[in-house]
Amino acid sequence: MSVEVSPRPAVAIARPAARAPEVLGWLTLAALLLVAVPLYLAMPLTIDVFFYDACGQVVLRGGALEKEILFLPPPGMAWALAGERALLGGSRLAVRIADILIVATVVGLLCRWLRTSGLSRAACVWTAVALFAFYLGTSEWIHAQPDIWMMLPAVAALWLRRGAVEAAVVGDRRSVVWSVGEGVLWGTACLFKPQVVLAGLLTWLVSAVMARRSGTGGLRRLIPDALGLLAGGLLVGALWLGSMAAHGAWYDYWHNVAEFRGYYSRLAPPWADRLRLPVTRFPVWGWLHLPALLIALVAIAQGAGVSGRPAAALMARDRLAALLGACYLGWLAEADLVQSGFSYHLVPAVMLALVVVAGWVNRWPRPVLPWAAFLGFAALAAGWGPAFQPARLALWGRCWEVEPSAEMKDRLGMYSEKPSWRNLARAAAFLRAQGVTDRDLLCYDSTTVPLYHDLHLRPASRCFFPVLFEQILPSRRAVLVEEMRAGPQRYIITNAWEAGSGPAAEPWPYCEPVVFKTGRYRVHRVSSGGTEAGAAR
Repeated sequence: MSVEVSPRPAVAIARPAARAPEVLGWLTLAALLLVAVPLYLAMPLTIDVFFYDACGQVVLRGGALEKEILFLPPPGMAWALAGERALLGGSRLAVRIADILIVATVVGLLCRWLRTSGLSRAACVWTAVALFAFYLGTSEWIHAQPDIWMMLPAVAALWLRRGAVEAAVVGDRRSVVWSVGEGVLWGTACLFKPQVVLAGLLTWLVSAVMARRSGTGGLRRLIPDALGLLAGGLLVGALWLGSMAAHGAWYDYWHNVAEFRGYYSRLAPPWADRLRLPVTRFPVWGWLHLPALLIALVAIAQGAGVSGRPAAALMARDRLAALLGACYLGWLAEADLVQSGFSYHLVPAVMLALVVVAGWVNRWPRPVLPWAAFLGFAALAAGWGPAFQPARLALWGRCWEVEPSAEMKDRLGMYSEKPSWRNLARAAAFLRAQGVTDRDLLCYDSTTVPLYHDLHLRPASRCFFPVLFEQILPSRRAVLVEEMRAGPQRYIITNAWEAGSGPAAEPWPYCEPVVFKTGRYRVHRVSSGGTEAGAAR
């Protein structure tokens, strides 16, 4: 008697050798984060963060931001830091935790985009390694800036734009609610920096061309899609304008913009330098723009049907590459040509360039060698900068304190114009002993404004960066000085490097008597002007 035994179903088992690149990628990512994140969390913050945090505190108090502080940008970053302070407490460490969580979410969305485009899981993990190596290797001037935070709603909006294109190509109906939601996300990004609308506009134009050439009636959807986007953006804009109207700050805001409109234009580099800035701002990493520009242009041309193929005939990865290329080109243009091309302006463009190049590398018939070259380039770029030098890595064991010492901040900070944290700590100890309270202190030099945060003080003047405004807009100096002299401050801290050439030539406030010196900083006791106003409080 024979018994027939049915064959067992075959089970696909991934070979260890096939999974080795992915496992190695995860191990490398874990090692990178373990080494770099503690150093990153212990770094000091930059003066811009203290400015936006002070603005956020005004928001939390229910005050009129545009009245209390000389505020020129839209309120996105102030609102974001107000939310962060409400949830996490507003400490230096809390801001850094919020920043790294936002960056991690952006990295996750970008890598998921690549995965949807056909990249292997191993390739996506290694791309995440490169993205984190870039960001964690930058100076404190880059971190917790509006440009990187607005990348989160912008990349989320890019995902919704992908859904619109896929629906148009296959002929599916897409509810206008999704377009409104995408408009809300782009509008939210514009609350940080309105210039990002250029990236959103170029992305929509490329998607509209692909819908037009899809051959599935996609053109009929363009009008409701555009109206939905516009409605979402206007909804966010109405929220901002309504907030100003509710606080009676409409006139104050536009008066500030009109009076100090030259602030941003004076910071911009000469036009002759604009073309080289994206490549030179970040050594080695900036070279990514050279291939990324060409790849993005080719992807957009292919998506737009220059080859004669309709969008429906393209592979999904080609349509995704066209959208990503459009977003990258728009972002690069607004960061370098519309804004001032500062390092923190260009960070999102570098990250998008990295993703654009990673997607192209994976298209090679045998991508092993291109991926090896790509990762070798990333390793070279990361090792080139100061963040991963042995002397700095040796500080890793001292980075586990909740609040690092001033000496650690001096050693971990990489920005060339950083404050002298040890001297600021001595000045803070002196002022604390004097019993300073809200509006008792005027920080005149930009590198002294961290004292507002460290001493938990409200600024004595609405002008948060007096020296910076004086240097950029010297025609407004007399007006600002007159306003500040009438303020309630009891003490003023200045930078001796900014003072006049001698006692007779020193203008206010450097002529006020000095009661404490530490390094380049001088603490002055106000002898006239604001004393009576301060006593009247």
